[in-house]
Amino acid sequence: MKFFPASGAVSRGRLWGVGLLLWGWIGMVFPAAGQTVVDATSLSNKILTGYQGWFTAPGTGYSTRWIHWTRDHVTPTGASNNLIVEMYPDLREFDPDELIATGMTRGGATAHLYAARHPKTVRRHVRWMMEYGIDGAFLQRFVRTHYDGDTDYKAQMNAVLWNFRSSCADYGRVFAVMYDVSGMLETEGWDTLIQDDWKSLVDAGLTSGGRYLHHQGRPLVAIWGPGFTHCVPADPAKAQALIDWFRSNAPVNYRAAVWGGVPGEWRTKTGDSRTQSGWDNVYRSYDVISPWTVGRFT
Repeated sequence: MKFFPASGAVSRGRLWGVGLLLWGWIGMVFPAAGQTVVDATSLSNKILTGYQGWFTAPGTGYSTRWIHWTRDHVTPTGASNNLIVEMYPDLREFDPDELIATGMTRGGATAHLYAARHPKTVRRHVRWMMEYGIDGAFLQRFVRTHYDGDTDYKAQMNAVLWNFRSSCADYGRVFAVMYDVSGMLETEGWDTLIQDDWKSLVDAGLTSGGRYLHHQGRPLVAIWGPGFTHCVPADPAKAQALIDWFRSNAPVNYRAAVWGGVPGEWRTKTGDSRTQSGWDNVYRSYDVISPWTVGRFT
């Protein structure tokens, strides 16, 4: 979907987004398929997608569970209460070392699935982005995983992130981190978890190398959820403090431009948006916003 230029009365010349899974500017020029290198210095004129990389499967160097393939994290059997995917992936381009056997059959032979952390799998996805004119992606990091101490799934997220980074260098794409606070509680230190994770990623060199997406002279970080009635925080001051930390209060090397994934009804503070007056300032404080309008149009 597309970004709309902001009204000066609403924000300091920033962008407002309408986002499903693709984000970009109105009036954009779609890059030609096979474009070599995407400009990483600005969000402007970009087509970006969300990238979870959350399909896991047991295997050497992988997870110990089938996550996002099955309801109970056990081997796929094809039973109606087992699989949670609606379509089977097309695996014709996958190499044998990417395929993991299931308990299902296809044409009388063992059916296979994949683990999203395999470097070849991520690399292929990024190549497809280049071939189809997609400039890059936001890599989702679910804060719930950090709080729960799920080391298995955190290792999955980290492997996917770094594989994506190296693949962007190979195919000239861009990427940025997106934190999702869905499912977090007020007492679980969601803001500190985000800060600590971001610092560790910056210290590890994630934003260096030329492929991490910047905007207005800084690395771009996305935060999805604050302002929704079902997400933390209830107090807009806490959301404001996190934005301010990224924009001006963090040590200089950790500062970033901030993209906000906000409610679809952020402007009126009705429906899916919290209603306190302080949320107006929160929404204005983002460098970029993308209202969540999934399912709102037919």
